[in-house]
Amino acid sequence: MRNPHIRSRWVVACVGHRRLPHEERVASVMRERLQAVRVAAGQNNGTVVAESSIAAGADTLFAEQALAAGMPWRAILPMPEAEFSHDFTAEEWGRASECLKRAIDVVVGSLEIRLERLRQSEIRASAYLDAGLRMLDEADLLLAVWDGEPARGHGGTAEIIAYAKTQGKPVLWICSKTGEVKKDEWASFPFYDQLMSELHALPGIKSAPAATLRGVLPCSQSAVSDDTGRKAVLELYQRADAAAVTKGWSYRAGMIWTLVLQSGAVILAPAVLTRGYTAAPFVLCALLCVVGVLTMLVILSWRRPQHRQARYRFAAELCRSAHAVWASPLDLSQIWHPAVPEFNRLVISLRFARLEQRDDCNTNANAACYEADGQLQAFKTSYEKERLQDEADYFRKQLLRAKKQGRIEPVAVACSGLTALVLIAVFAGILAGHRTLLHSWLLFIPAFAPVVASTLISLAILFDVRRRKVRYDAMLELIESAEARLRLAQSQEAVRRVVEPIERALLAEAREWYYLAMHSAGV
Repeated sequence: MRNPHIRSRWVVACVGHRRLPHEERVASVMRERLQAVRVAAGQNNGTVVAESSIAAGADTLFAEQALAAGMPWRAILPMPEAEFSHDFTAEEWGRASECLKRAIDVVVGSLEIRLERLRQSEIRASAYLDAGLRMLDEADLLLAVWDGEPARGHGGTAEIIAYAKTQGKPVLWICSKTGEVKKDEWASFPFYDQLMSELHALPGIKSAPAATLRGVLPCSQSAVSDDTGRKAVLELYQRADAAAVTKGWSYRAGMIWTLVLQSGAVILAPAVLTRGYTAAPFVLCALLCVVGVLTMLVILSWRRPQHRQARYRFAAELCRSAHAVWASPLDLSQIWHPAVPEFNRLVISLRFARLEQRDDCNTNANAACYEADGQLQAFKTSYEKERLQDEADYFRKQLLRAKKQGRIEPVAVACSGLTALVLIAVFAGILAGHRTLLHSWLLFIPAFAPVVASTLISLAILFDVRRRKVRYDAMLELIESAEARLRLAQSQEAVRRVVEPIERALLAEAREWYYLAMHSAGV
C-alpha cells in the first residue's frame, strides 16, 4: 500500500429496535461481525467506518461496539440533541451522550423543521425516516437488529430495511428477540474499488514540475508536514495529476499520428484515382496510411488513454477540493459528491479521512472557538492563495489559449482547405486538361469528400473554442467575485457562503469536462 492515509473507506450502518431482550448476545454478534469486516477490508488496503443514529437500543449498542473496536463513528441525528434527548430515559441518554462525545462528526437533520412541529408525532417520525435514508445513501453494508415483523409506524426499522434492499445494500440481520443471525449478506462483499486500486498503484513523484501539471498546489510540503492526512491528499493529488498529464500526452500523440496518416491517405487518393492502378507506389503508400489509421484507432480503443486521463483528472480535482478545505470546519460533504458513481468511494474516503483528522476546535459545533483561535483568518488566507488565485491563473491561461485558437484556426482551416482543393484539382487534371471535364469531375468528387469532412470537423472545433471562451470568462468572474467577498467575511458562516458556491462551481466545471472527455472517448 503506497498511501496509508487515503485508504478506501467502507461504511457500515446500523438500524434496529429500541428494546433488546438479549442485549449482550446482540453485542457479541456485533463485535464479531465488525471485526470480520475490518479484517476483510484491510486485506484490500481499506478500512471500515461506522455510521448510525444514536437512538436507544440497537443504535447506541452499535455505536458503543464500533468505538470499542477502534472504528471511527459518525452520528446522524434526526433532530437537535436537546430535542432528541426527550426520547430517552436519563440512563439511556447518558450512554448516548458518551458516544456522541467520541464521534468524529455529528450531523443533525431536520434543522429546517421548527421545534414545535417536531413534537408532532407524524413530523417526528418523518425526521427519523429522513435520518435513516440519509445514513443509507452512502452506506455499503447495513446491520439490522430487527424482529422480522412489518413496520408499526412511519420511519421504523422495517421501512429502512426495505429501502436498503431496493438499493442493493447487503444486510446482516440479527434477530432482536433472540440475538441470532437470521440472514448474512456480508460474506460475499468484495471490499474492492477499481478506481481506488488504480490510484493506490500510481507511482510516486519526487517533484511536480509546474510547467507540466494541471495546477501544482502552491503550498510547500513543510506547510502540511504536521498534518499527515492533508499531506497524503497532496501526494495523491500529485500522483493523479501526473498520471492524467501522461495519459493526455499519450492520447494526443496517438491522435496526431492518426491525423497525419489520414492526411497522407487523402493526399495520395487523387494520385491513385487519376493515374489508375499502374501507380503502384501511390497505391501501396495509400494502403499503408489506411492501415496505419485503423491500427492507431484500435490501439487507442484498447488502451483508452483519454478514458484514464479523464478519470485521473477528475480524481485529482476532488483531491484539490479536499486539500483546499481540509483545515476548515465547513461541512462540504454534499459539494464533494460528484454524482458520478465511479468516484463515490474516493469521495467517501476523502470525507472520512478529513473528519478523522479534525481536532475538537476544528468542527462545526465549535465555530466560536475556531474564529477566536485565529484559524478562520488563516484558512481565509490559505484558501485565497492556494485555491482561488491558483484557479484564476489557470482559467486566465485557458482563456488566452482559447482566444489564440479562435484567431488562428479560421485562417488555418481556410488556407488548408484551399490548398487541398487546388492540389486535388491539379491531380484530377481539371487545370491541366489531361482528361475530359466529366471524367475529371467524377474523379474530383470522391477525393473532395474527405476535405469537406475535415472542414466540418474544424468548424465544430471552432464552435467549441467559442463555448470554452464563454465558460472561462464566467468562471473568472465567479472566482474574482469570491475573492472580494472572502476578504470581507469575518465569521464562519460568512466564509461558508463564499466557499460552498465556488467549490460547487469548480467541481461542476471538472464534472462537465469529465463527461465530455468520456463521451469523446466513446465510453
